[in-house]
Amino acid sequence: WCPLFGVLPYNESSGVTDFAISECINIVITARHLWGSQDRNEHYELLSYGFEWGPFLDHIRTTVCPTSEEVSFYPETKLLKAREFYRYWLDRIYPAIRKKAAGGYSNEDGYRTGCPTHNLPTEDVLYCVHSTTSIQEIRPAEALSLLAICIAWQVTKLILIAGKASDTPGIPQLVFSAKTFIDRAIIEDLYDESERLKPHAERGKKVLEAARKGQEERQNTKQKRWDSWQRAADYLWRKFPSYSKHRVAGMVVEYYNEHGESVTLQTIEKKIKKPL
Repeated sequence: WCPLFGVLPYNESSGVTDFAISECINIVITARHLWGSQDRNEHYELLSYGFEWGPFLDHIRTTVCPTSEEVSFYPETKLLKAREFYRYWLDRIYPAIRKKAAGGYSNEDGYRTGCPTHNLPTEDVLYCVHSTTSIQEIRPAEALSLLAICIAWQVTKLILIAGKASDTPGIPQLVFSAKTFIDRAIIEDLYDESERLKPHAERGKKVLEAARKGQEERQNTKQKRWDSWQRAADYLWRKFPSYSKHRVAGMVVEYYNEHGESVTLQTIEKKIKKPL
C-alpha cells in the first residue's frame, strides 16, 4: 500500500458508514492534501481503477503499488520518502516514538517526564524518524502527516481485515492520535507558509512601525493584523474547503498563540470570513 496513492475503501460507488473508518479516511485525504498528492491521486484512481475495483478486501490483497513511472507527475524523491516512512513506521519509527514519549526527554523544569505519543514534541518526532530510517530531510508537517496516515490506515485494517469493532479498546485512542497528528501537521504547514512569506512580512513590518502615530495609523495597524488572520484562514480553506469556520479559527488561534501573539477564538472567529 502507498501512503500517497494507495486505494481507499471509500469512493463514489461504495460508501463506508463505519464512523471510525470514515474518520480515518478523512485523515488520510487531509494528509495527502498537505503532500500535494490528493488531487493527482483522485485522477490516478479514476484513470486506473475507475472506482470499479470490486470488493475492497480482495482489491487490497492483490493490488500492487503504482510505480514511479505510473505516477511520474509526482516528485519521485517525495514519493520514495513517504514510502520508506510507511515501510518502517510500525517496526521502527513508532516504537522509537513510544519509547521517547514514555520518558525519554526533559521538560522545561529539567525533569524527565512522559506524555502521550501524539503530544511528543516535534523535534523528538523528527529525531525518531532520522535515527530509525535513512530519511534525513523531512519537514515537520510531512513527518506528522505521515504518522497520521499510518495510524489511520492501521485502524482501517484492524476493522476491515482483522474484524475488530470500532469501539474495541485501543481503537478510539488510535483514531484520536491520528486526528491530533494531522491537526499538528496543518499548524506546521501554516508555519512553513509564513516562513516563506517572511521577507514580505518584514517589509510590511517597517511600514507598520512608521504608521503608529494618530488614530488613523492605529486603525491601519489593526486592519493589518486582521488581514493576517484572514490570510492564514484563506490558506487553510484553500487546502481544506470543507472545514468549518470554528475549526479554522481554532487552528489560526493556536498558530498565533504559539508564535507570541495573544488572540482568542472568539476574536478570530468574529473577524475571519469563509469564502462563498
